[in-house]
Order: sequence, then structure tokens, then C-alpha cells
Amino acid sequence: MDNDEFKEYVNVLLSRGIVIVEFTKVDGTNREMMCSTSRNVIPTEAFVDDTEKVEPLPHQQRKLYTTEVIKPEDKPKRITNPNVCVVWDFEKEAWRSFRYDSVIEIKPKGTP
Repeated sequence: MDNDEFKEYVNVLLSRGIVIVEFTKVDGTNREMMCSTSRNVIPTEAFVDDTEKVEPLPHQQRKLYTTEVIKPEDKPKRITNPNVCVVWDFEKEAWRSFRYDSVIEIKPKGTP
């Protein structure tokens, strides 16, 4: 399986549900992560649209000094790296990433 086929295989597994990925971190240690990219299993709160208006909590209201609105087109564009896979980590309850070329093993959750 070449690199593009492997990336596609990983992306398909992640899009179908929860997957266990074992990979080597940048610092050289190995990590196992239970993760997914499927909106069917990731908590809705993880997909906060940063362009929608969020009302400040009462204790935060007095700290607001400006009414300037930053439009989405004014924000810097995030550059994506095609060699990195961004996933929801169910144990950390946060977005995490790994490099495709660092994957040691990948399997759907519940697979021996």
C-alpha cells in the first residue's frame, strides 16, 4: 500500500467511527489514541463554529472594551499539512493530530 492509499484507508476508518491508533510522537515516544473524525460519534460541542456569536458570561461582560467585530475573512487562514491527520481524541476530549508516516498500528475500536 503506497502513502496515498494508506492515508485514504486511515481517513475512511476514522470517518466510520472510533479507531485506536498507535503512533510515534515527535518526541520519539509511542502513544495509543482512541479517536475519530466522524460527526456521528464526536460530541457536538467539539464543532463550535468560531464565526458564530457567543454571548459572554455575566462575569465576563465588564471586561469587554470594544464592539469591533472580526469577520471570518479577516482572520488568518490556517494552513493544513497533508501529512498530518487531525482527529478528536476521546480520552483527552480535545482535537489532536498525528503524522500518517508515524502510525504503527490502526484498528477499529473493539477489534482484537
